[in-house]
Amino acid sequence: MGSMNAKNYICILVGAALLVSCAEVTKPTGAKPSRGEWEPGKRTEQGTVIALTSTQITLRCAGSSGTTTTWIITRTVNTVVSGTLAVGNLVTVDFNATDGHTI
Repeated sequence: MGSMNAKNYICILVGAALLVSCAEVTKPTGAKPSRGEWEPGKRTEQGTVIALTSTQITLRCAGSSGTTTTWIITRTVNTVVSGTLAVGNLVTVDFNATDGHTI
């Protein structure tokens, strides 16, 4: 009988492990990642708008070492701007990495 209890215990552990490994992990719907939370293929840049068209945003971003970087970001449905989008204003732009490049 002792070995039968051990077999039952092992079967229960294996079954539980299988159930846990099959559980679907979901992210809450409508939840936007907080700043600093990395999303594959996404970028967030903060800077001063130096040019603006209906299809592009050009940002001058200050680097940590005192350097500046200029970003040209193509405006798409996935582009999210925090702040008032106008030339001369400081804004934060969330965008797909493929939609932006530095010059």
